[in-house]
Amino acid sequence: MRNQIQDCSFLTRKRIRFRFKRFIQQFSQCRTTVRDLKLKYLISIESLEKAFYTETFEVKEPASGQLIILVAADTGIQWCREKLKDSDEELEFPNLFEALSFASLIDGYYRLTTDAHHYLCKEVAPPRLVEAVSCHCHGPIS
Repeated sequence: MRNQIQDCSFLTRKRIRFRFKRFIQQFSQCRTTVRDLKLKYLISIESLEKAFYTETFEVKEPASGQLIILVAADTGIQWCREKLKDSDEELEFPNLFEALSFASLIDGYYRLTTDAHHYLCKEVAPPRLVEAVSCHCHGPIS
């Protein structure tokens, strides 16, 4: 995160410092935990630099041409097509790395929003989850 901040323009770094300093001053009188401070800091950073939390995938649809998929923390998944199509989608990614990155993103989103104990793609699933499912363990172990 520090490297990403250092890569920002001077003005953005100045705004980040100002917001963080103001935040610390506001909460100096309150009782907050370290976790609360870190969470507030990340929320402030996200509001300043939306691009840190956005991924863009440029893929091809064999039948209809170019497709841009934009995935952002605040807006979800958006599809931008040159032509609209109503049939099942088949997408071609430029390379395996981008395809696995997209699959990992969707898989994580599915586990976060729908079912934390299943995965959509074994190649990008967390190893502990794959192990738990292979052992027929569906849920937390205590």
